[in-house]
Amino acid sequence: MQVYILIGCVLFAWFLSGLMADNYALRRHFKQQQKLNKIDLDRYNFVVGMLNQKQQRDLHEYYVLTGAIKEE
Repeated sequence: MQVYILIGCVLFAWFLSGLMADNYALRRHFKQQQKLNKIDLDRYNFVVGMLNQKQQRDLHEYYVLTGAIKEE
């Protein structure tokens, strides 16, 4: 009987460690994706900041037409 309890505890610990490893991998990927999105947004804002109003409007229309953003 004690052997079965020990085997059950080992299997539970193995299962739990797998869940924790998956969670860590997903969280790491999510943080990396957030970092890349922030870099992209900073670059976009830098470029848009150098455009005049007509160029900003044209760029916005282009993004709407290509489906990159949705019209508000």
